[in-house]
Amino acid sequence: NYTNNCYIDHNDCSHVNRQTDPSDCAAILLIVSNNNTVEYNDLTYSGDGVFLGQYEHSGVPNNNYFAYNDCSFSPHNAIEATFADGNIYKYNKCNYSHYGFWLGYSFNSLVEGNEIIGNRYLPNDEFLIRTKLAGNLVWQPVATDGPRHTVMNAPPCDMAEPDANWQIYADPGYGHRFVETLEWDYEVKKVGRAAVKMVTPRGWDVAINYRPPGDSVALWSLSESDTLFLWIRTIKNPPFGFQACHIRVGCYNHGYYKYAVSESVFTNAHKHWSRLAIPLRGSRTFHRTEEGFMDLNQVSYVEIHADTWGFGYTLWGGWCAVF
Repeated sequence: NYTNNCYIDHNDCSHVNRQTDPSDCAAILLIVSNNNTVEYNDLTYSGDGVFLGQYEHSGVPNNNYFAYNDCSFSPHNAIEATFADGNIYKYNKCNYSHYGFWLGYSFNSLVEGNEIIGNRYLPNDEFLIRTKLAGNLVWQPVATDGPRHTVMNAPPCDMAEPDANWQIYADPGYGHRFVETLEWDYEVKKVGRAAVKMVTPRGWDVAINYRPPGDSVALWSLSESDTLFLWIRTIKNPPFGFQACHIRVGCYNHGYYKYAVSESVFTNAHKHWSRLAIPLRGSRTFHRTEEGFMDLNQVSYVEIHADTWGFGYTLWGGWCAVF
């Protein structure tokens, strides 16, 4: 808060998120912050790429400048500004999010040449930018030049193979800052070249999240598919094992299906491989609940969650596929 006259550039601030509501959890958060220049930052996969607002200080102009930032893949808004005055947004990537821009109660904004594709609401939709303006909004066409993300239209035959993009999302818990490790294990594997391996010293929920390799994005239609198959292996540091586990299948619009998995499945996979066959429509064994709005025709990720009693465990994900 109250950050003024700064130049923020060429930082990797990606994957700033949390397990619960991602709104207002931002890669860059500027509250009552003015005359800043924010350029060439990676703000992808965060609750918001950018969030700024003046609130009770809305009579004071922001005059911030945002350019050439990648704010894409937010489950909420790529860029959100509320009660904000005089901000300029040029040549940013605001793709594959809930909203590309949300400028509620903003004033005198310039939005020019940004790439806004693949969001829940299309660029020409009146809800792409929700504004109640006391000034002017200058809206220029979406940039047509520059690279575009490759869309993966079907899941690979094995998501747990090298070159896939796995990331860790961990509940921060309390006290000491813990650090997880995530790597490809070429020795301990079920099939293929390797398995994805995560080690955590944490005692709270930790998720590993699959997305396509490189700069690709997933947009899978799984309405005709039946089952998600997954091999898991664990090392339970506390002898009594895991206390909560589930699998998520989700989309970019902040919706997902949550499939409950008995904690005994992860506990009994201690030092050996165990196969999960999860019906996408749920079952008595894998009870399915819906969070937000989820559509099996717009699937974009798979996520494995586990929470241990005590502290620390190791988790491998082996062959992972949908049929």
